[in-house]
Amino acid sequence: MDYKVAIQRLVECFQYDFPLVERPYLEMANILEMKEDEVMSTLERMKNEDILSRIGPIYRTHSVGYSILAACEVS
Repeated sequence: MDYKVAIQRLVECFQYDFPLVERPYLEMANILEMKEDEVMSTLERMKNEDILSRIGPIYRTHSVGYSILAACEVS
């Protein structure tokens, strides 16, 4: 798949709805009809080219009225 198309599809699909499953990148690959290694290599390339700064949640702290600390455990 063309790199620019892969970027667009990844961002459009998962910017707001990242799958919270044991293997999220495999889930993303299945949804996008890609291979898991394609998803991983596209994200790695985006990071290396400073297109992507991080993968992580953004919390709406104003909705709870104060700052929060959140964590998750990943095996």
